[in-house]
Amino acid sequence: MKKKTIFKKSFCSTLALLLVCLLLPVTAEAASVRLNKTNLTLSIGKTYTLKVSGTRAKVKWSSTRTNVATVSSRGVVKAKAPGKAAIRAKVGKKTYSCNVTVNANAKAKGLRFQTLDNGMFIQGSSSAKISFSLDRPSVNVTVSVKASNGSVVYKNTFRSCKANTTYTVTWNGKKGGTAVGSGTYTAVVKAGSIQTASARLIIRRNEFSGGTGSRSNPFKVANLTQFRAVARYNGYYFQQTAHIDGHGVEKFDGIYSADNPFNGTYDGNGFTIKNLIMRNSGKENLALFGGVGVKGVLRRITAEKIDLIGRANSAVLFLVNNGKIDRCTIKDCYITGTDCAGMLGHRNNETGLITNCKVSGGSIHLSRNGNGDIWSSGLIVDNFGSLMDSETTSVSMLGTIHWGSALSAGVIRWNTGKVSNCGATNCIMAAEKNRDNPNAKVHEERTAGICELNEGNISDCYSSGCTAKADGVYEDRGIVR
Repeated sequence: MKKKTIFKKSFCSTLALLLVCLLLPVTAEAASVRLNKTNLTLSIGKTYTLKVSGTRAKVKWSSTRTNVATVSSRGVVKAKAPGKAAIRAKVGKKTYSCNVTVNANAKAKGLRFQTLDNGMFIQGSSSAKISFSLDRPSVNVTVSVKASNGSVVYKNTFRSCKANTTYTVTWNGKKGGTAVGSGTYTAVVKAGSIQTASARLIIRRNEFSGGTGSRSNPFKVANLTQFRAVARYNGYYFQQTAHIDGHGVEKFDGIYSADNPFNGTYDGNGFTIKNLIMRNSGKENLALFGGVGVKGVLRRITAEKIDLIGRANSAVLFLVNNGKIDRCTIKDCYITGTDCAGMLGHRNNETGLITNCKVSGGSIHLSRNGNGDIWSSGLIVDNFGSLMDSETTSVSMLGTIHWGSALSAGVIRWNTGKVSNCGATNCIMAAEKNRDNPNAKVHEERTAGICELNEGNISDCYSSGCTAKADGVYEDRGIVR
């Protein structure tokens, strides 16, 4: 009996030990198996590879919502649409999970909000284009236009957007069929939780007779009020559509200046600006256009019977030109000032180009109360740029001097640039001393039909019938051909 009992105990102990030995490896392996991610956030289109460690057994992968995220047989998770899904890895009878959140977050790139014709956005008549691309794919992307108070006046939704692909919408400037008011508006692109805003676009009421200020649809200028408004729209295109007549009573100080030059295009279109009084005895630098920038263009402008009463540096059309002046005409205009004036313009700088301009009739009368010289010219006082194919006819340049010299010319007073095929006909240049001062003296009259002082290049120019000390160039330090 004792032997049997001992055998039973030994057998049971051996069996228990065998079971322990069989179970221990499985338990150890199960304890070491794990998924490298339990939570994961992806943007649409992005992928991530999940891995199971601690086992060599085959892993079976699955997704609870394949419309949100899919998973390949190798554990590659791909985000499909916004939402949440669980990616499951089954190893034997054990399942491991990773919670995946898919968002549609994307940043808009190259967001532009501009008018279709690149002109000004005019209330009730313009349309705008909104264009953008995204840095990554997204869905349900909204494009809206917001007023400065934050209210939404337009909204459009793209169900799906690819990365680095340009998308465009057009807005007609209306909300519910009614034109929005003037003010500042911004385009906003929202992809997921990320919003990207454009530069501001200003909508204005039309101050002109039509147009948007673009090259293809210039602002239409039909009266003096609209011509004054040109000062508020620098860089745009303008076309005059009617004669602008001040009837001899309208006063006008001019628009733009050398510090704030005009950089748009103004086309006089064959119409005139006439019968204006430009009177400001205390103001220097008086002209229709105070300054023309490098991008500025004045063409086909006709100024007629304008009385300009100022001080120094006066001219009918422009004071300082850095751009282009073409086919402009000055007729029967009158300038009264102190020491410096030109009928067409005062100073043409190095980048300035003047072509096919004409001045006829009218006069310049300068009067100095103190010591100093007077400078005048039928076309340009000082030229540092190019002057071509232009002429002056029947212009009088007179001066009253306290003590100093008179320096005048029919075409150009001082030239360091290029002048070609220009001339002066029947122009009068004269100076007299101030009769109210017995000590007054005209020190010297340096007057010429073409140029008083040349330090540049003059070619194929002429003068005829001018009362001047020199028919051509008074003093030449450059080249005359």
